[in-house]
Amino acid sequence: MFHWKYYVENFYQLLRDSFDTLPTRIQKMMPYMIADNWLLSYATVDGISKILYQMNYRTQNRSKMNLAVAELEQYYEEFETEFTTFFEELTRFSNQKLKEICA
Repeated sequence: MFHWKYYVENFYQLLRDSFDTLPTRIQKMMPYMIADNWLLSYATVDGISKILYQMNYRTQNRSKMNLAVAELEQYYEEFETEFTTFFEELTRFSNQKLKEICA
């Protein structure tokens, strides 16, 4: 089973460790990203909804990104099946490439 919390904490630590090499814009955004735990919020429909609402607001409501949540909810099972299939293929491919590189 994948442990999201460990992955997210590890990612944020990598950001902290690489702070000096990050673009200025990311350096300014990073504290908010970590404090509000943006990455983990992408794991829920409510979190994605909040992010899309904020992104739509930033485009002065022109993008209508917030409307995508209705399709996400409607087709969630199909998206999940497609993603799981893709991720399994990606994992197999990555493991094979690692074997080739390390051989």
